[in-house]
Amino acid sequence: MLGQILVPEGNYTLFMRHDGSGEWSLIINGVQDVAHPQLRDVGEDLAAIPMTTSSGNDWQEELAINFSQCEEASCQLTIAWGDYSARAVLTIPQDGGVSCD
Repeated sequence: MLGQILVPEGNYTLFMRHDGSGEWSLIINGVQDVAHPQLRDVGEDLAAIPMTTSSGNDWQEELAINFSQCEEASCQLTIAWGDYSARAVLTIPQDGGVSCD
C-alpha cells in the first residue's frame, strides 16, 4: 500500500505533482514509457498520494529515490533532489509480497 491505496502487483510509472499551493503528491500511473507527466493518460492514474516535504536538507546533486526506515510492515519512500525531499509511507500487507531489504 502507498498511503491508503492498495497497489496491485504490476508495472507502474511514478510521477510527482505540485498543486501550486506548496503541496506535492505521488502519482501512480498504470502506463509505462511516458515521457512527461502532462502526457500521461490521467484515466490510468491508480492513485495520488500526498507527500510530506522538506527543504534545507543535505544537497543531492542527482535525483535519488530511496527506501528507508524499513520495518516489518512499512518503509518510507523518499524522493530527493537538490536540498528538497518528499516522502510517503509504503505499507506492506500482512499476506506478504513486498520486501524492503
